[in-house]
Amino acid sequence: MDLGSLETLIAALSSRDDAEVRGAIDLLAAEGRARLIPALILYHPSRPVVLRALELFETSGRSDFVPVADRLLDHADPELRAAALRARSAAMPDEALLRKGLDDPSPVVRATALVGLVAGGWLPKSTGLDELLRTAEAQAALARAIRRQPSPAFEDALLALAEAPSPEVQALAAEAMGAVKSPRFFPALLSMLGTREARRAARTAFLEHGEDALRFLDEALGDWSLPHEIRRHLPRTISRFAPAPAAAVLLRHLLPEPAGMVRFRMIRGLGRIAADHPDVRLDAAVLNEATARTLEASFRLMHWRSVLEHGAAEEPHRATRGHELLTTLLRDKEVDAVERLFRLLGLQYRGEDLRQIHRGLRNTNPKVRSGSRELLENLLDPPLREAVLALVDEAPAELRLAQAMAYYRAPLLDYESVLVALLEQSSESVQSLAAYHVGELGLTSLKGRLEDIELRRTGFFVSRVIERALRLLAGPPEGLVHAR
Repeated sequence: MDLGSLETLIAALSSRDDAEVRGAIDLLAAEGRARLIPALILYHPSRPVVLRALELFETSGRSDFVPVADRLLDHADPELRAAALRARSAAMPDEALLRKGLDDPSPVVRATALVGLVAGGWLPKSTGLDELLRTAEAQAALARAIRRQPSPAFEDALLALAEAPSPEVQALAAEAMGAVKSPRFFPALLSMLGTREARRAARTAFLEHGEDALRFLDEALGDWSLPHEIRRHLPRTISRFAPAPAAAVLLRHLLPEPAGMVRFRMIRGLGRIAADHPDVRLDAAVLNEATARTLEASFRLMHWRSVLEHGAAEEPHRATRGHELLTTLLRDKEVDAVERLFRLLGLQYRGEDLRQIHRGLRNTNPKVRSGSRELLENLLDPPLREAVLALVDEAPAELRLAQAMAYYRAPLLDYESVLVALLEQSSESVQSLAAYHVGELGLTSLKGRLEDIELRRTGFFVSRVIERALRLLAGPPEGLVHAR
């Protein structure tokens, strides 16, 4: 920065416009010239200006501002008192001033003073923490104070704050954990991924821990017993680490992963890495196998839906509300599978815009659809080409399944066989609708299947649907659509 620019910024510090003053302060800080900000800026009437200046002075290594900062220790605003105490303690630690802060009426100032005393070695690490853990306001103040004055002495306090009922306090605890850094925090941060308000802070804290955190998340992703509301957020968290090791973790778990939502988010995370870091190589063998499995799953869904639709056409009593919901769900899952497929293709053909091709195939304009189809024909080699085209074409299911034989050989299935297969799916929504449909059709031949599922530890909603279906099957035939 030249002399003229510096003079302009220094002059801006005297502006009547608070935003201009803040901008000048931030620019000086960004240029590494924070030492040029005069200590007298602390007399500025704007609260945000003074707080920002104190924040910079706290880490500047200078002490010329201390006499002015001490005047703020009696300010009416507790945030200013706390910031002044924190900044002057960083420059010239004073045990007496910190102990005086313990008697301040504001929990923000008391937390700042306590953290300063513990960090300075003047108090045992557990002293006074119980009082600051009683209310959400005090907990938040303590977490903020620890983040600004991180020390290993506060590990236990942060673990206690991580269990606070307030999501805001949890988020602040996660921010402080990122500043203190300890592997002891990993389980608590993992739990916070399931809380929307604390998730971003938890992810950032994991990143601050570096390779150790990535190894922990790698193990967590392989733990299928973890709650789904936590596991589904692991892929995105992992994708934010260094691109090459993060991609390796996601690829290693992609094929064995049993949960469709988690697999989809792994693919999305890999897509983010591939887009931001074109030089990162991805394991082609894993992607090829994932593509083949996705094609197989897509055509299996198509086959099941086709059997159900033909079955309802042949025997109209099957065309119930449950039938409609079930076939709609299978169609939606086909759409999701096709999206996964094109994301996987995008990872393998990284020079091509597969996302745009996918959009074109769904366009209502026949010319646009035809153009996207032609691009696929030229891009893909057999047998992948025929299978992908069959998946996106609008021909009858029988013709499309015939083109998919390299990936899915459609077995002979009747209506009840498809319902049996759907009852065995891991998806609770599929299981529930299949059980509901069995009950409304009165298919007593499948009663044993429902009883077997009921004996397993299924989700609450699935259990209730199966109980209802079994009551229908055990009751009189009146009210049933069809009994056998």
